[in-house]
Amino acid sequence: MRTEHPDTPEPPNRRIGWSISVLALAVPCLLCGVLAPLGLLPFLSGGSWFWVALIFGGAIALVVNLVRPRYESTAGRWRAFYDFLLRQLPPPD
Repeated sequence: MRTEHPDTPEPPNRRIGWSISVLALAVPCLLCGVLAPLGLLPFLSGGSWFWVALIFGGAIALVVNLVRPRYESTAGRWRAFYDFLLRQLPPPD
């Protein structure tokens, strides 16, 4: 059964926070995916690299979402970046 969408759309600030979280988790996962086969840290196995990437990406997402300016009070480059996130990385329905 389909769920009905609410009449009021989700505020852009929440959607931007979701997009930043996805982006902040994806970058460390890709980076650790490249570094794991190189064996730079021999005491970390393949599965450990995954958890390191998730923890590191989660910490980055948390910090960025706490210190970034809110959508309503931005202009210039921040607004352009936020509009890019809203168009390219929309939250799931």
